Amino acid sequence: DQLSADMYSFVAKEIDYASYFQTLIEVQAEYHRKSLELLQSVLPQIKAHQETWVEKPCYGKPLEEHLALSGRDIAFPIEACVTMLLECGMQEEGLFRIAPSASKLKKLKASLDCGVLDVQEFSTDPHAIAGELSTLLPNTASSTLIGKDM
Repeated sequence: DQLSADMYSFVAKEIDYASYFQTLIEVQAEYHRKSLELLQSVLPQIKAHQETWVEKPCYGKPLEEHLALSGRDIAFPIEACVTMLLECGMQEEGLFRIAPSASKLKKLKASLDCGVLDVQEFSTDPHAIAGELSTLLPNTASSTLIGKDM
């Protein structure tokens, strides 16, 4: 009997529940309309800011594009690797023969890609620098710096 009474009560208030549900949908629709307006007004500013961003990734981009954007004659990763090798790797034996640590090489590549390079950190491992340089140089012939996933 209690279940039947509850069901009859629920059915009697069905129009109220439908009204609440309709109000909820209308409020959600208004929220999404306002959100869309805000996003559409902010999106051009975000795009303009990205176009003026100075530091752009260099890996996976055409070499000419990287050089034009950076205003350089030599790609940053190549110049940085050669400079570091000249400073700290010329006395190292088997420089290009000994494989670098994969994690160190990945960190160096990420560092070079964002344009921030801690010379002190990588000067202790010239094999990582030589390893990265050896992956970069063959790709300059195709005018594309090697992709990030390599």
